[in-house]
Amino acid sequence: MELGSAVRQLCPCGDIVIVTAYDHCRSLTFEYAIEAMDYIQKDSTEEVLQKIRECVEKSYRRLHIERDNHQKHFKVAIGSRIRQLDLKDIIFFETTARKNKVRVYYKDEVINFRDSLKNIESFDDQLCRLHESFLVNISHIREIKSKQCLVRMSNNIDIPVSLRKRRLVKKLIEKNIINV
Repeated sequence: MELGSAVRQLCPCGDIVIVTAYDHCRSLTFEYAIEAMDYIQKDSTEEVLQKIRECVEKSYRRLHIERDNHQKHFKVAIGSRIRQLDLKDIIFFETTARKNKVRVYYKDEVINFRDSLKNIESFDDQLCRLHESFLVNISHIREIKSKQCLVRMSNNIDIPVSLRKRRLVKKLIEKNIINV
């Protein structure tokens, strides 16, 4: 029970399942404020394994629902309106000929707004500056053209990679952050 209490303190939102042969310990879970997801009595090995599987599946589903509900949004001011763009659907940003104007390629549309790539690039680790004029969402890279120093995005637009950023792209591939 002390271990369960220590785990709860380290991970307040985590799911804890207690497996024990001692039924009298059930009341101790309240005393130690463990807030266990389930309390599994050791009976047959088959039943215990089945209950553990059910708990893992339930926890996994909960985690994915929670993650899906907490997706990051990037806010863009367009005139007097503010739009929220799902980060997962942003393909890339690019500078425009006009100072402090940025263009975002989002799903099937292109949106122009006031900002700078420098401000935007710290928004999330998914965004990577591969060239002084381009900030890409690395989850949308579909192909790397090493000889031409280009990456092809999910919308089939090729983005240049600066000479300085070639090593970064190789590291991202090696770490399996970019899956091409």
